[in-house]
Amino acid sequence: MDDVGRKDRREAVVDGTGNVERVPYELCVLVALRGAARRRGIHAKGAARRHSPEEGLPGDFEATRVVRYAAIRQPLNPRTLIADPKKRMTAGPDQLSGALPDGSSGRGRPPAVP
Repeated sequence: MDDVGRKDRREAVVDGTGNVERVPYELCVLVALRGAARRRGIHAKGAARRHSPEEGLPGDFEATRVVRYAAIRQPLNPRTLIADPKKRMTAGPDQLSGALPDGSSGRGRPPAVP
């Protein structure tokens, strides 16, 4: 319930015995999904056919790109932007692959980062 419905709606979703009422809960789920879709927190398959991500950008985005990226502390260069997450995504599986042959957990050695 904490991640789905607001606390002020809990009374309508949970009955007096602590059981979750199905219909109000489903409505809370739908409201949460709608909010996530609006802020682009989730992606629905096929949605790209009906909506271009560029349509959601402010009209002055190109003119204010530098200021906006600075506000969220992100580099303008996309290669620089994805370099750290890419390293972290590969380090874990690489560490696991190195640990499998000797049967260890791999925790004693640092992850292999290219």
